[in-house]
Amino acid sequence: MGLLDVFKKPAAIECLTDMENFLDTWADARERISARIERAGLAAPRPVKDLPKETIKEFFDELPIHESLRGHDFILVQNNLRSNLCQMHDEFIARANLPALARSVIAGPVPVAVPPVGRLAG
Repeated sequence: MGLLDVFKKPAAIECLTDMENFLDTWADARERISARIERAGLAAPRPVKDLPKETIKEFFDELPIHESLRGHDFILVQNNLRSNLCQMHDEFIARANLPALARSVIAGPVPVAVPPVGRLAG
C-alpha cells in the first residue's frame, strides 16, 4: 500500500467520459507525487523558497495563459509561488503547536473509525 493509497479517488470522476485516460493520468500523478515524497525523505530539508524549483515549469505550462500573453510571466509566476510558500510557512510556524506536532509525528498514525457513507457516527 502506497502513501497515497489512504486517499480514495474523488467521487466526481465517475461522470468523466474518458475514464480510462483519466485513471492513467491519475495513477501517473500519484506515482510522481509518491516518488517525490520518498526522494524528499532521503535528502536534507530544503528551504521553503526552493520547493517549487523542481516542478515550476510543469506547473507554469498548465496555467491557462495564452501563448501570446505569456511573455516574461514565468519568472513572475515562479517568484509569486515562492513568495506565497514562504508566507504560508511563516504563518504555519507562528500558529502551529510545534511540540504537540512533533509528538504526533513521532507517535505515528492513529487508526480512526470512519462511518460508512450516508451514516453519522453516534
